[in-house]
Amino acid sequence: MLAAGQTTAAALLIGNELLAGKVADENLPVLAGELWKLGISLCEVRIVRDAVETIAAAVRDLSPHHTYLFTTGGIGPTHDDVTVDAVAHAFGVGLVSDPVLEATLRACHPEGCPSASQLRMARVPQGAVLVGGGAGVWPTVQLSNVYLFPGVPPYFRERFASLRATLRGTPFTYLCLHTRLGEGRIAEDLREVAESYPEVEIGSYPAVGRSDYRVRITFAGRDPEGVAAACDAVRTRLGDDALVEPDLP
Repeated sequence: MLAAGQTTAAALLIGNELLAGKVADENLPVLAGELWKLGISLCEVRIVRDAVETIAAAVRDLSPHHTYLFTTGGIGPTHDDVTVDAVAHAFGVGLVSDPVLEATLRACHPEGCPSASQLRMARVPQGAVLVGGGAGVWPTVQLSNVYLFPGVPPYFRERFASLRATLRGTPFTYLCLHTRLGEGRIAEDLREVAESYPEVEIGSYPAVGRSDYRVRITFAGRDPEGVAAACDAVRTRLGDDALVEPDLP
């Protein structure tokens, strides 16, 4: 359960190719892992088509309910790259050419002007700012709490890394136990402990293919004392004889 005031995020993955199974998304695992390290709870993920109204509706729905909204995909030079248009539409603003992005594009084409299609990548929603970037890394467009990232994995990773330090969260504490007991045997104990410690996320994960333990139990939260207490409560209920210290991974 999330406590009031916690830093949360949503991710909006954009692309017909994702929904058609033509391309496997590689960005979400990276984003989720980085947000976890920062202490930001990724609460919701959506995948939508390259359609202005669809993207805009998702932005309007997600943005007010989270500290951060990260979009991936749809910010290139082609006709189906409509994320910038959609975010502008979601906030009811127009599009402008950002002078920094336009100058960067022109510098990349010293022997001739960039094409109209290439200059599309200099368009930003009115009122947007540029964050991150530098040292050869293209900056990221931010409007309100919405950050627009490319869908190409290497570009996504380098842009996220360049602005990571600007994101703020409260670090998580994480503990885990491993037990020889099956989930059916421990389910009631976990439920009762979870009810006693509602701000601690308790997870139960069957260990397929392991011979040394059957279930990994995880405890995560922003209060180190609460996480430790929940872990100790489960340890006491199951008993040390039911727990193991496996050779990991």
